[in-house]
Amino acid sequence: MPHKLLGKKDIIVILAVLAVAFAFLIFPKLSGGERRARVIVDGTVIREINLDAGEQARIVTDTSPRTVIVAGVGEIKFESADCPDKICVRTGALKNNGDTAVCLPAKVIVTVTGRSVDAVTY
Repeated sequence: MPHKLLGKKDIIVILAVLAVAFAFLIFPKLSGGERRARVIVDGTVIREINLDAGEQARIVTDTSPRTVIVAGVGEIKFESADCPDKICVRTGALKNNGDTAVCLPAKVIVTVTGRSVDAVTY
């Protein structure tokens, strides 16, 4: 008798896993909380912005060099910076969980958190 590679139960399990993965793509709210942007200056959170609510903000830091951070509908970015290399500005808009931009001379970090699935495996 030939041995089957996939049985009926295997196919059902695979389809169930694919359905759950598809649901996370279609309904991102199922995969975690809202997207929030954090603006951190010299290790201290100075502002948190709800990107999913369309909260808009303009933050001018009193750092040296000075930076200007703008939050729009669903994104946040360094608009300008007085530092010489402007890597933070060239990073562009941050939209997704884990996106981060840093101005090292000013010690300013902007990061997006939320909409993630945290799992711990033992």
